[in-house]
Amino acid sequence: RTYFSLPKPILKNIIVPHKRVRTEMKDLLEAYWKEAQENYNYMRTERDSYRELPDVNLYQQQKNLYNRFRSSSSKIINYMVKEFERRKAAEEYKRTSVSRTGVINVNKLHAYKYAEDIFLKRAIVNDGKNHGLILLVDWSASMHYNLHNTIKQTLSLVWFCNKIQIPFEVYAFTDSFTGDRPDYENMSKEEIRKCLEKRYHQWEYKAGDAYFMRDEGFKLLNLLSSRMSARELNMAALNLWQWSQHSVMHGMNSNAYQMGATPTVEALMAMTALVPAFKEYYKLDKLNLITLTDGNANSDFSCRYSGDPEHPTDPMKHGTDIIYVDPFTGKNYMLTKTATYFRYWADLQTDLLLRVLKDRFDINTIGIYVDNENRVSRKLLEKYLGWYSCNKIAHQKKRAEIRQNGFCTITTAGFDEYYIIPLGSMKISDDTSLPEDAKGISKGKLKTIFAKNQKNKFGNRVLANRMMDLLV
Repeated sequence: RTYFSLPKPILKNIIVPHKRVRTEMKDLLEAYWKEAQENYNYMRTERDSYRELPDVNLYQQQKNLYNRFRSSSSKIINYMVKEFERRKAAEEYKRTSVSRTGVINVNKLHAYKYAEDIFLKRAIVNDGKNHGLILLVDWSASMHYNLHNTIKQTLSLVWFCNKIQIPFEVYAFTDSFTGDRPDYENMSKEEIRKCLEKRYHQWEYKAGDAYFMRDEGFKLLNLLSSRMSARELNMAALNLWQWSQHSVMHGMNSNAYQMGATPTVEALMAMTALVPAFKEYYKLDKLNLITLTDGNANSDFSCRYSGDPEHPTDPMKHGTDIIYVDPFTGKNYMLTKTATYFRYWADLQTDLLLRVLKDRFDINTIGIYVDNENRVSRKLLEKYLGWYSCNKIAHQKKRAEIRQNGFCTITTAGFDEYYIIPLGSMKISDDTSLPEDAKGISKGKLKTIFAKNQKNKFGNRVLANRMMDLLV
């Protein structure tokens, strides 16, 4: 048997603060739109074949599209807030109990012979749970074609949380951040040292810890936060709206925020420090961790730290039982047996970390897999349901679920709930309004209307509806 422990994340070297992300993205976008506008104007005036193009301010055009989306989203968000408050009041009523005070109610003394209950009573409402949300967004290159739809749903969810005053943080996880590379020509030795420490020192290792061979570009980009002011949040949301456009990303593939691979394992490892800090800061009772990606983790820890900085790696023996013992809960996790069916090494580590986070911090874990194909492949379903030839009924049920709802729910992926959503055949409209006759309806009818009104849409059926159920 081989035992290993987990390194301590150094969050100050992992997280890129929201102020920096917001400012740098804004500067990059302004430079991009300036160049794009100059090229557009040149084509209109100098090329005969383009003279019919309208006189358009490209930046203002994007801003108008963003404002239109936000306006249309507000219709359903406001209705969801109303439903949330109604359900919250209903939950508080359920938690209300009646207690005797021990003080005699003199107005009931006349009835003491036939009514024993002559004491004053008081209503006790048990405190409701404080909720919070952390959303991890895959910042990998393969997300190019899915990112705009993903950002739409992220923004809708953030605006909903902001309106009902639920604390939230949105992080993009990437392995390609280059914003902390030292400028050897213009920096002092001390500045260079600090840059290198931030780039290469994300984990505090001790002998026996899981060891990442190469992760100098790994960062969590703090895209959105409930700590932002209203003005800052709107600016950050507008930045993301523009950034997620494919043409914009294509023109920005050489900056610090370029998209790379999928370091899911590192992101979840960082959550072992970020989740308790977030819960403690906001005094949360219930925390939802949502991971949104379009692919498998493609990095992992294949070694343990030897304790010797000169020769740091101590390979794990894949043919043996590899076990993690959580020092906080005392639970044992066998890495090689975390999944029901065959899984790759990085997937097993993802499963293990999700279980550790849930058991240690009592959180909800939700995974969303966005597939840019027109249909979900058999290979993907076999990863969670087993071979098709041996599990035909299970596969057929999930196919039917996808046809009916536009997604299927998996319970063998390590998450509490894992949604697989084929986006290749879907177009997400900016119009998310509800029909006029949807007011004052029951919870069941609300879900039915959402399902019909969002027949080919990803967000409200999955994220928004699910969050309404989780948050109350």
